[in-house]
Amino acid sequence: MTFLQANKCYLEENYSKAIQLYTKVLKNCNNPKDTINLLLNRGMCYYQLELYKLSIKDFDRSIIHDPNSVMAYLFKGKSLWLSGKQKQAKKYWEIAKELKGPVYLLNKIEKYLTYGLNGEKQLRQKTDKKKGSEETKKEKETKQQKQKQKQSQEQKQNQNQKENQKEKEKQEQKEKEKEKEEKRNVSETKNWNILPKNTEKTQEEKEKEKNYSFEKDPLMLKNNRLAETLATQGLVQDGMGNPEVDKLIALGYLLVNKGFYNKGIVLFNSLIVKYPNLLAVYIGKGTCHAMLQEYQLAVDNFTKAIKINPNSLEAYKRRGQTRSAMGLDKQALSDLTIAFGKSNETDFECSYQRGIILHKLKNYSRAIPDFEFCIKIQPKHIYSWNFLGLSLNGLGETTQAIVCYERALSFNPNFKEALTNLAQINKDLGNYERSLEYFERSLKIDPTYYHAQYLSALNFYASGRHRLAADRLLVALKIEPSNVDALLWRGAALHAIGDFEQSFNCFNQIVLKKPEHIAWYNREMLAYWVKFLDQKIDSFSFDKDLHPQFKEFWCKKMDPKNLKNYNPVFQTINNLIKFKKKSLLTVNLNPIRESNNQLKVYKKILKVAEHLGRLIQINMPGFMKNLRQHRVAGLAMIMMTQKLKRQLLDNLDVNETLKKKEDNENENKNENQNEKEKENENKNENENENKKEFLNWREWYDIGVKWRQVSEPMDPVFWVDLLTEEQFKQGFGSHTPMFTGQCKVVRYYAYFDKAFSIFKELFMKENPELKKQISKSSTLFELYSLKKGDFYVVTPCQKITNKNETMDGTRLTIQFKYPEGLEFSIRTPGTPPRLIEYSRELSSLWESLHALAKKGKDENDRWVESEKILDCIIKITFYWYNFMPLSRGTAAIGYIGLISMLLAFNFEIKRELNMDVQLDWEAILEQDPNVFKKVALKWLNPNLEKSSILEQLPQLDLEITTLRNMIQIMILD
Repeated sequence: MTFLQANKCYLEENYSKAIQLYTKVLKNCNNPKDTINLLLNRGMCYYQLELYKLSIKDFDRSIIHDPNSVMAYLFKGKSLWLSGKQKQAKKYWEIAKELKGPVYLLNKIEKYLTYGLNGEKQLRQKTDKKKGSEETKKEKETKQQKQKQKQSQEQKQNQNQKENQKEKEKQEQKEKEKEKEEKRNVSETKNWNILPKNTEKTQEEKEKEKNYSFEKDPLMLKNNRLAETLATQGLVQDGMGNPEVDKLIALGYLLVNKGFYNKGIVLFNSLIVKYPNLLAVYIGKGTCHAMLQEYQLAVDNFTKAIKINPNSLEAYKRRGQTRSAMGLDKQALSDLTIAFGKSNETDFECSYQRGIILHKLKNYSRAIPDFEFCIKIQPKHIYSWNFLGLSLNGLGETTQAIVCYERALSFNPNFKEALTNLAQINKDLGNYERSLEYFERSLKIDPTYYHAQYLSALNFYASGRHRLAADRLLVALKIEPSNVDALLWRGAALHAIGDFEQSFNCFNQIVLKKPEHIAWYNREMLAYWVKFLDQKIDSFSFDKDLHPQFKEFWCKKMDPKNLKNYNPVFQTINNLIKFKKKSLLTVNLNPIRESNNQLKVYKKILKVAEHLGRLIQINMPGFMKNLRQHRVAGLAMIMMTQKLKRQLLDNLDVNETLKKKEDNENENKNENQNEKEKENENKNENENENKKEFLNWREWYDIGVKWRQVSEPMDPVFWVDLLTEEQFKQGFGSHTPMFTGQCKVVRYYAYFDKAFSIFKELFMKENPELKKQISKSSTLFELYSLKKGDFYVVTPCQKITNKNETMDGTRLTIQFKYPEGLEFSIRTPGTPPRLIEYSRELSSLWESLHALAKKGKDENDRWVESEKILDCIIKITFYWYNFMPLSRGTAAIGYIGLISMLLAFNFEIKRELNMDVQLDWEAILEQDPNVFKKVALKWLNPNLEKSSILEQLPQLDLEITTLRNMIQIMILD
């Protein structure tokens, strides 16, 4: 019966009464279909009363219940349009257009999309014109404008004449009230320190505001009836109980809802003069200031409201929301928690807002209960499902997160944020195709959605599709032209494919705005690449040519202004001009394509390289297939294999040659690590030496390191001992977390249990008095509490040169991570003692490998010592991983080195690693190289076959002779 009464009131245009009746029915409605209709009808009432914020809320709730409601999308669009948000309105009309609905509604939507809300009128004008109307459209518009101007002038003159007399009489009284108000608001103006840039008013606006009288405001007169109804029925929140006063409060709230915040402040100020302890006026005035981004004034008003009534849920809630907007997250959390408590833990808004802040602070475990509560209250609230998914993903619970995003999409298939988050989580898991599918679905809904454009570009980048990444980032930059992240990654993508001029432009734009940004290092590296672009590969070395402090600062992402003894390339305008001239030598493929022979050779090489490169792919969550890295790994393998093979077949005395070389290098390093004159002398000597000179283990691995350095310009890949001497002594090195903050790291969490067990065992050995407590500990937090601070244990690594001795392996580390988490990671320091010890082990094994090769092959063309050779190769790989000599990239170079050594002895691996194995982690978490060998052989034995895959290939170092050649073969399609 009430529903019918509400409909009757609506038809009679008694919208206020209809709203009351619809609200009453909604409270007791359990039927989903009825709920949808009630929300739509109440939303229409709000729409008719021009309460667009409230109408939008109802239409949103209706869409949650029925994502296919054409009417809800249509009227939400109309409400947005009339709120001044025309772009958003059109998006919702576009969605409505795709849905199945009555023809007359779809026709209306077409008109709105074409002409806006004045569509019908404009269509009539067009029709009149076609029928041969005597007046042109321009003449009509001019006439209408003149008529409107004339009418408005006449109205103003009449109104001014009537009001002038009354204004004079009231002017003195108003001045007195203004003085009182200024005295009361002294404390507010002192703290007015957060203001939007566009709040300064013109003289005309100031005059209007000075003479403003809300009693005569047409807007007030129009809403008088509604305010009076709310007041007489006691529906004004925090009202005084006096109908006259409550009516004014209601009018103030209506001004807030319609976006007339300055007028609202004037009204609330007039009430404060008469009723300085009235709670509602401070809440209303504070809300006006908050919406104007005058946050400190808003907080001051909410604080006054709390002093008047310390039990005011609304005052605490609104102050919490305002503090959140100010970035005062801890204070905001405190306010929202108090407000939630005062609601007997039933307030949806408090819980939702608190959850968002906790998520922002990366306190995911505390955010999850808030979003779960919201879903319990509103099971179809898509934003709560989305944030629950984000929070679960923050914990590393990817499967549960995916369920949440999919649940949100079940309620609204066009929810672009959930689609984008599903795309990103699939990217993080390494599922390129699935990720791309979700990104494209999101962008189909909204091509201007920057977040999806940007993240989808990074998906291209992570899969080795740098040209696609650069193009997609250009689209993102058209949406947000000055976005630094998009500029940085576009610059990196262009750098990788040899477009140095455009890459420089991206990095330079960033540096001009933010001189301290990491792009400064990328811009410097461009100059280095251009300088050596057409020089022989052996003539330059990233590690030896670049200043040690430059490398260290880049690795640590430190502010370049603190660099000492380094002369930046782009310090002067002349250098900039010189670079721009050189940068026109952008790498292109025309010379390769124009030479049929060279193109055939390159394609032949690439076919083998891409086949071999796929072997480094780890088939575990988090490892996306990167086409560029596969290609580069294969090229590095070919070059390393061919050089090692030539070396193995040479008849020189390997042991003696290598030993002398190692001794000389260690002597030079101990005398003066950073002496450039000696390095240059050594370099010149090496260039003039016979091509048959043997490479030691480090020089051989460095071939792969150089390919890795060129493959990814964003990665600072360097030998740790060639950073600054100070950093090398302090133990700068690699750092890989398995658990960070509250998150299970997707790539490496598979090794958490094994690492945790080793940690406990070593911890007990170091602290026998805590043995019982340690053995009972089952979590990181329990172990951390025993030490009450950050600490680490060092894993042992058995020597091959003396089996009774061990070296330091890695450091298993537990550290506190803000706000309420821990980090469990491996940290492998590079130090002078480690360099000496691991170099000794690797040199010994390298010599043994060559000595075994000298014994030759049998009559079946098999290596006589093939089993010992395999043992030696695996152990070299074991010590390489435990040494961790690079700032990053050690794992990839380890795989490349292992496969290259096997290929040099005509062994080819036929398939990738097993699903549950990462060879570098198996080595790092193992003390004994023989135990590691067993793990490696489980993969190698079934997949090793005799191979001659490289025999038909030309010598790569004769075909790829310059940095330009390296880039060309990387980007050849």
